[in-house]
Amino acid sequence: MTVSNGKPDFVYKVGVSDDVTSHLTQNKKSIDLTGVTLTLNIKDITNPTNRIEVPCTVGGIVSVNGVDYSEVEGGCTINFANSDLSIKGEYHCELVGTKNGTVWFRIPYNNDYLVLMVYPEV
Repeated sequence: MTVSNGKPDFVYKVGVSDDVTSHLTQNKKSIDLTGVTLTLNIKDITNPTNRIEVPCTVGGIVSVNGVDYSEVEGGCTINFANSDLSIKGEYHCELVGTKNGTVWFRIPYNNDYLVLMVYPEV
């Protein structure tokens, strides 16, 4: 899901924390994350100065929809802290993988964004 299909990729209430397991692919092939530092960069669409970098864990085995993936197979975890989700709003996001200090990939890798919606508590 991305901006182009009109549905958010992540939906949370203010102040929630969560660890989201993911299987990263490019051109339908798993991305080898060995030696990669991975972050989810988030930008508030109504206040572009509000930017957040969410660290991701690479390594170990993660389960996505009942299938296990290692870092060699693109397995990772996005680690949302409650402070990352402390302000309601709509955010544009992209996963950025760096290797040896150089940007190695961005997801999504076209002119699109992932979408994060943070709703107020009831």
